Amino acid sequence: MINVKSFKRHIISLALNGTLLNNFDSFNSVEFGKIAKIYNGDSTNDEEKRKYSIRIENAYPYIATKDISLKGHVNYNNGMMIPKEECAFKIAPANSILLCIEGGNAGNKIAIVNQDVCFVNKLCCFHVFNGNPKYIYYYLLSSEFRQNFKGKMTGLIGGVSPKRLRELLIPLPSKEEQDLIVQKLDSIFKELNVIENAQSSLLMLKKPFEERIYELALRGKLTGQFDSDGNSEQLYLDIQKEKNVLIGKKILKKEKPYSDIKQEEIPFEIPNNWKWCRIGTILGLQAGKNVTSASIRDAQDDVYKYLCYGGNGIRGYVKTFNKDGDYAIMGRQGALCGCISFAQGKFYATEHAVVVDHFGKTNPKWTAIFLRALNLNQYATATAQPGLSVAKINEVLIPLPPIKEQERIVEKVEELLSILGTF
Repeated sequence: MINVKSFKRHIISLALNGTLLNNFDSFNSVEFGKIAKIYNGDSTNDEEKRKYSIRIENAYPYIATKDISLKGHVNYNNGMMIPKEECAFKIAPANSILLCIEGGNAGNKIAIVNQDVCFVNKLCCFHVFNGNPKYIYYYLLSSEFRQNFKGKMTGLIGGVSPKRLRELLIPLPSKEEQDLIVQKLDSIFKELNVIENAQSSLLMLKKPFEERIYELALRGKLTGQFDSDGNSEQLYLDIQKEKNVLIGKKILKKEKPYSDIKQEEIPFEIPNNWKWCRIGTILGLQAGKNVTSASIRDAQDDVYKYLCYGGNGIRGYVKTFNKDGDYAIMGRQGALCGCISFAQGKFYATEHAVVVDHFGKTNPKWTAIFLRALNLNQYATATAQPGLSVAKINEVLIPLPPIKEQERIVEKVEELLSILGTF
């Protein structure tokens, strides 16, 4: 499949260096502050949130970071409306640009508003008074801007001030050429959006097949069983011995005994040489920890990846040590709650992720496959911000195959997913 997002950035780069329209001699480098009014919005307190939660006429929508999608769509109906006659908030006028400048989505969420809006302090408005706003919007999507933006980021959670944004340089051709570039990019992006939508539809069609592959693997029906593999009972005992060694060295805390597995708990049949276990008896779930600003300041050459939400979002690099090796990573909170990823090498996991320790006794990729197949999100708390309890997940049942079969399962799943990925 085409990585449409990356291809779009490549096309924008061609436009910005003048090769898309063969107009590379007409660009000047101009400070952002000279072509746009750049300012952030206002936060709201609990009283204001209650006061403005009722939808009324003749009011400005209040836009928060969550109301802007990663594709640049804006939700103007989030519930907060600021009456125009008493508005004390900054306003982003229609056709201006909102950019997230702080937090995990800093530099990633960008949108053009089609009406006057009020907006949160983590968003920054670009009110363009010298140029085509759509050209500026495309520049903010470019790899060049993202690189410059990241170079200006400061603070623990990461952010760029409006003052620093005003100092950044932007390649700026004439207004007429900006219009031509926008027309060309609009035309190309329209075709790319068709491809992107088609690929999204294809992924939706693939999802049931992927789920079926994981289900068959979990039930032991994806690979054959062999007497030479031995019995999982011995593997289970080996894991308990290793855990006791780690407890003796005070690397691992002593656990409370897990309850025996009752027949009525067993959800389906598994091969005879497999064993039903509680997750906590064979795997170690270790919640990550947040880093301090000092950890980030001290990070120099020996850096570790900083993993958030199960490894899907790498937000930066820190020197603080957590793990080194191959591990399954479980999302613990938020939108990626219950999602399983796989981390390799040296990394640091935040409190939003759980590192799954296999104690060197099970195949780490098998661990990720089976945890994904168990659909752990079903055990999340049913709240606006779903979360997983490590203690609760430790009690969930998981079938344990012999190590040789784990390796065959990994090989077969990767083969089938690779074939599925070609369609």
